[in-house]
Amino acid sequence: MSEPSHRLLRKRMGNKEMESKRLVIIGNSAAGLAAATAIRRQDLSSLITILSDEDCPAYSRVLTTYYLAGEIERSQLQYCDLGFYGRHAIQPFLGHRATGVDVSRQRVLLDRGSPIPYDSLLIATGASPTLPPIPGIHLQGVFGLRTAADAEAIAAWCKEAREVIILGAGLVSLQVANALLSPALEMTVVVKSPQVLSQMLDAEGAAFIESAMVAKGLKVVKGVDAREIRGDSRGAVREVLLEDGQVLPAQMVIVGKGVRPNIDFLDGSGIETKTGVLVDERMRTNIPNIFAAGDVAEGTDFLTKERRVSAIWPTAVAQGDVAGHNMAGIPTDFEGFIGRNVTHLFGQVTAALGLARARGNEFEICAFADPGIGVYRRLVLQEGFLVGASLIGRIEDAGTLYSLIRTRRAFEPLKAQALRFPLNWGKVLRQR
Repeated sequence: MSEPSHRLLRKRMGNKEMESKRLVIIGNSAAGLAAATAIRRQDLSSLITILSDEDCPAYSRVLTTYYLAGEIERSQLQYCDLGFYGRHAIQPFLGHRATGVDVSRQRVLLDRGSPIPYDSLLIATGASPTLPPIPGIHLQGVFGLRTAADAEAIAAWCKEAREVIILGAGLVSLQVANALLSPALEMTVVVKSPQVLSQMLDAEGAAFIESAMVAKGLKVVKGVDAREIRGDSRGAVREVLLEDGQVLPAQMVIVGKGVRPNIDFLDGSGIETKTGVLVDERMRTNIPNIFAAGDVAEGTDFLTKERRVSAIWPTAVAQGDVAGHNMAGIPTDFEGFIGRNVTHLFGQVTAALGLARARGNEFEICAFADPGIGVYRRLVLQEGFLVGASLIGRIEDAGTLYSLIRTRRAFEPLKAQALRFPLNWGKVLRQR
């Protein structure tokens, strides 16, 4: 730990003898920072170390598409500076990649330098873009977007591109397409499923977004995937071959086929993983003093009670906070996550909450659509409770609807009002 951090701890403790635990956090984003601040609020004596393979202070990954679009500066991505670590008596190991966890000796192995010992460990390593195993996927000009460096690389390569192919039509793919909108670029979105945003919206809601995409000049090819990315003599992207035989010229390919938790470095550690690191309601792994949070953690869905990864910023912050409390010795449970995405795409503002795409006999679906004014609202009820919502065009009540899902307040009396118009909290209270 740096000398300023030592002085800060001793000042807070009145220069009493410190009995310090070694708390190590692998990951310097939403979950890791939330955990560190939660620990420090409860525990002034433990030594907190944060490891990150990026050599910069923490920044907001959800803003990288705005950075790519040129709407914000690099400095505006950051949500803390180097001074943050000193003020909270945190030792940052920036630019150091964890290569393994030695559970028996309680230490984290690094790509360079000595292992870091721990008494408690938080794994908050996030996730990385999933790259399809097709020929040419590693050619120059093929990108995923996860980090600020990715955004900078895309922006630089984009200056020499005329035709861009985007593989996948999930949220990140379309956010990148939205950020790159320009008369100088011809963009084609290639998606295997029969609709865009298949993990976020139902088919009718997705059609609103696709219409907005086409109106902005994008081409959408559905029901087919890429078979091969072909390069030129320099090893750079030249064209994309699709499964149906179409050949699309391209100088750049953006891959948005989902993300996978960063768990490879845990192989052989004894820490249980499936899709991600398996955790209980206190964000503990099968090893009692090792926790996981954020995009790398496989936790419990509040509504379905199923275990899965929730790769969204609010979940990462909430899970990190819970993990931090438990690492500080304050027993705290995580009640489970609820999906929520809010975004602006191609002139449309969109929100998806909870089981937004649910269908089946156990659900009551109420939908309202008015393409003329660009409004779509789909409410999903189960046994009289709201469990999901899709909102396009009018999303002012997204926070209210999320609260109704979380608190399981009876929704039947509010259904007719909420279907056509945004619901305010006053209407909710009047139903009590």
